[in-house]
Amino acid sequence: MSIHLSLHLALPALVLALAGALPATADDLDGAQGPEELVHETTEAVRQAVLAMPEELRDDEARLQALFSAHVAPQVDFRRLSRRLLGPGHWELASDAQRTAVSEEVAKLMARSYSSALAEIVDAEVTHQPVEYLDDGTARVVSDVRVGIGLPVSAIWRLHRDRDRWWVYDLSLGGVSLITTHQRSFAAFLRAGGLDPLIDRRRLA
Repeated sequence: MSIHLSLHLALPALVLALAGALPATADDLDGAQGPEELVHETTEAVRQAVLAMPEELRDDEARLQALFSAHVAPQVDFRRLSRRLLGPGHWELASDAQRTAVSEEVAKLMARSYSSALAEIVDAEVTHQPVEYLDDGTARVVSDVRVGIGLPVSAIWRLHRDRDRWWVYDLSLGGVSLITTHQRSFAAFLRAGGLDPLIDRRRLA
């Protein structure tokens, strides 16, 4: 895999892990933690965890996946993400056991796909635009990430509020949504055999 392609695949989680001190903006009226605070606290936890790792272990896939699962995954609403990945109808028709299985496999997919980017967070430069609260109750945070001497890559974080807190539910990188990217492969398995083969395929991936 080329360096450029590896970086393109890794940047979504890198941005999520790196979105550091965001500009002060209007927060929720009830004083709850806002989207920018959620991302900032995630950044600091990940940065400190990576810095605490011996440098020679920063490419250890198992350790990085564990770090991702500990600090990044808790900020993602995997049920909402899974529902959108499955597309209209499939989530509603799924049993509770199937929904849980899909959500668990989506979490593992993210950890496998993006955890290796965490080793690079110390060398990345991130700038942010103010958080934007949308009329539908969701929020967007735009981050520009530069790794090394490369051109910055823009990412759009999409968050929604549920159970009295904010959750990440999608990320667009260079105009390509995380949901849109994986939705295509999910749809192919759903057309071929339904939900259970998709779950089994993801478990074997």
